[in-house]
Amino acid sequence: MRLFKYSKLLLLLMMILPWFTVPLMGKDAFKRFLPAGLFISLIVRIVNFIAKKRKWWWWYQTLHPKISGVFPFIWGPFLIGSMWILKLTYGKFFR
Repeated sequence: MRLFKYSKLLLLLMMILPWFTVPLMGKDAFKRFLPAGLFISLIVRIVNFIAKKRKWWWWYQTLHPKISGVFPFIWGPFLIGSMWILKLTYGKFFR
């Protein structure tokens, strides 16, 4: 499949593109939800560390040999997506 030929490029784009939505979030919302987003990302990183040790899942491609393949996922769509979810659902979850 030709998609795997560009897997490093896709990992890099997956890490960079979500950050372009941060200005749409607003400065105050970014400051407010960044600590929670970082905490969520840290928990996911710990779970991924355990999963790698127990061989629950693995990543075939990495951006750099010393960086885990999950790094672009955690610091890209997961962090920014978590912050967007927190922003859009804060105070409106049960309404």
